Order: sequence, then structure tokens, then C-alpha cells
Amino acid sequence: MGKSRTRFKMLIALAVAICGTLFWLVENRSFYEIAPGRFITVWRAPGNKCFVIPGKYLWPTYPKTSHVLTTNSSQACGMVLNATADTLFYEERGTSFSIHNADPSSVFISDWNSDGERLDSLYTVAGKTFRPDVAYLTLSIHDGYALYANPPR
Repeated sequence: MGKSRTRFKMLIALAVAICGTLFWLVENRSFYEIAPGRFITVWRAPGNKCFVIPGKYLWPTYPKTSHVLTTNSSQACGMVLNATADTLFYEERGTSFSIHNADPSSVFISDWNSDGERLDSLYTVAGKTFRPDVAYLTLSIHDGYALYANPPR
């Protein structure tokens, strides 16, 4: 009877450890609504990796979908989602990042600084503000907060 009780306790401890690890992986994610019904997932993963993923991403594995890979210490990045919600423009200051576009049927991620012609079309005629149908989000990954220029409606 003593051996079965010890095995049971070890099994419970293993289950708690596995559940705790999965909970920790999911809990390091933040979801930001950049446009009505359109979300950005920011996943601060172990190893100073941070994934910025269009949509709500809940899988415990690293994404195979389109995403931006940066660091957990990123201070300021900007994201613009065009009106048709098929392109996300991404900019980050002070930290290197890489863009991975995997699925052509999902949101395309473009570097803000290298796709100026398409980005310019999202500004008003005066060129100083984004059009009202364009969503803009400034995010501090390190501090975990976001500021909206055109909040979701």
C-alpha cells in the first residue's frame, strides 16, 4: 500500500508540474485589439524571445504562422493595420527584429521602414495622421502596455 501511495503522489506532482509549465507559457501572452475583432498576440517566451503574432495565438509551441521575432526588452514598436486588414506594418526602434511571413492567405507583415509607398497610402492627404479607417498601435513589450492612435471601434 505504501508504494502505490508514493506513486500516486509522484504522478500528482508530475501533473502539477506539466500543468504549471503550460499555464506559465500561456500566461506570458498579451492580446491587443488593434481593430474590431482583429487582435495582436505578444508572447514573451523563454530565452529573451518575443513573438508578435497577428490574431490570438494560444498554442504552446513557437508559431509557424506569420510573426515578428524580437526580444523581451523591446521598448517601443509601432503597428499599423490597413483598412482591409491584410497587411500589418511593423516598426521597432533600438532593437533588431525579424519578420517571418509563412502563410500567404493570412496577414502579411511588412517592415514599416522599407515599404514606404504602401504605408504612405494609409495617411491622410496632409500626411501627418493616419486615415480614420486605419488602426495604429504603439506598444512597449518590455513594460507590457499599449497606446492607440486610432482606437478600435
